[in-house]
Amino acid sequence: MRVGLACCGAGGLLIALSVQFIAPSYLSVMLPVAFSGFGIAFLTPHMTTAALQSFPHIAGSASAMVGFIQMMGGFLGGLAAALLGTPFTAFGLVIPAMLFLSVASYMRFAALTRRAALDGAGE
Repeated sequence: MRVGLACCGAGGLLIALSVQFIAPSYLSVMLPVAFSGFGIAFLTPHMTTAALQSFPHIAGSASAMVGFIQMMGGFLGGLAAALLGTPFTAFGLVIPAMLFLSVASYMRFAALTRRAALDGAGE
């Protein structure tokens, strides 16, 4: 879990920095993308399970909602990238923003889950 979060955060940072400071090349684009993809591969199964865990009685509907949220996030990211105009600028802004948002969202989710567990244990 932590490896996935670290890779996503590092990938986002590397993407943002490479666009600003390194001339575009295969490695300057694909190396940060590889970090991000590696992190996403670690996080996706865990987050899908975590999202469905609270709704075992409606797991099918909850799974459909997870898929919808993923697709809507991709659509909104693509729309933001299209509005920026230049693909390389969009690559350096939109993808890191989405990666940082996903890491922050997970951290918030983990904090709320921890709090709920502590509140439940104290009762």
